[in-house]
Amino acid sequence: MAVSGPPLKKSLPSPTQVQVSMRRAEVDPTLDQALWVVIRNSAEALSYDNYAAFIEPIMCSRKPPSRASSQFAQTDPTSS
Repeated sequence: MAVSGPPLKKSLPSPTQVQVSMRRAEVDPTLDQALWVVIRNSAEALSYDNYAAFIEPIMCSRKPPSRASSQFAQTDPTSS
């Protein structure tokens, strides 16, 4: 089906500001969400920053930073 005739011209108003917002679609909780929390926490625990904070005092004979002190004390044979 072909449409013939002159093209339609529609007058557009001058540019105006329009406020647009987006929000996340509602998603029902799934059974695997707890698994992803465990994966994310495990990945953070294995991060290089945590590794460096733990291993540098061992390899460089320095006092561990306060955030690594408790883990370091558990493995330091010289601490009593």
